Order: sequence, then structure tokens, then C-alpha cells
Amino acid sequence: MFDSEDVRFISPYLTSHIKRFGDYIIDLGQSPQPFEGALDFTG
Repeated sequence: MFDSEDVRFISPYLTSHIKRFGDYIIDLGQSPQPFEGALDFTG
């Protein structure tokens, strides 16, 4: 009998190295620019 761990190990698809949204570098020392725009919620 096979369990899910066995099937995952022999899977033909390599998924351990995939980064779905790529590499993002987050600089916590830099604050974002102020938002300049009006939001209309009357809609």
C-alpha cells in the first residue's frame, strides 16, 4: 500500500525549487512614498 508521502517522493514533477511569484527583495529601512490621490467611495 502507498501513502501520500511515498507518492510525493516519486512524483515526476519537481516542485521544491519553484518560487511562484519570483524573488522579492524587501527593504524595511525605506518607507513608502505618500499616496497622492482621491478615493471615491460614493459609488
